[in-house]
Amino acid sequence: MKKWFIIGVIGSILLAVILTITVQIIIEENTQKQIHQQGLQTQEEMNTEITENELEMTSTIGEDQISPNAVIYFKTYYTECKHTTTETIDIPEELVNKTREDVTEKYKNWDIGEFSNQEITLYCEKEGICPEHYMVREKDGYIAIYQIGEDDRETLKEMTGIITNYLPETDILRLEEGIKVVGKEELNATLEDYE
Repeated sequence: MKKWFIIGVIGSILLAVILTITVQIIIEENTQKQIHQQGLQTQEEMNTEITENELEMTSTIGEDQISPNAVIYFKTYYTECKHTTTETIDIPEELVNKTREDVTEKYKNWDIGEFSNQEITLYCEKEGICPEHYMVREKDGYIAIYQIGEDDRETLKEMTGIITNYLPETDILRLEEGIKVVGKEELNATLEDYE
């Protein structure tokens, strides 16, 4: 009898432990589900808020009004060298939500090519050569970069750290004569040849 009593007590204890663990697992799963559902509700609320903000922004910026994220491309054509340079800037704050007429007023010497609320392209024509004409020469034992201006006038733009003493004789002769390059890419490629 004692034996059956001990077995019954042990069985009851095991059953209580199993029930306790099962209840804990169920509670944990429910808690996780609630956290997940709250997260989904929060995400849905955030998405709804973002969508409402986008709609509000869209309604305040019409198709003919400039967006705060717009960019302006300034394209300048130089008649002598027949090159076109492009400068890109973010829209100035005073032009946000403005129209084509406002841009025309601000940039009177420029022609408007393309116009959208995200991109504006302005054109102008200038006589002379563009500022991307360079002469690479030797100066004081280093390679120097000169900018070529009107009437082939050279203005020292930059002294590089490239020493000419260790270059082959043919390279030194070329640098003494001067190497004309057009554009920053060609300038960088020329300098890389001597590094």
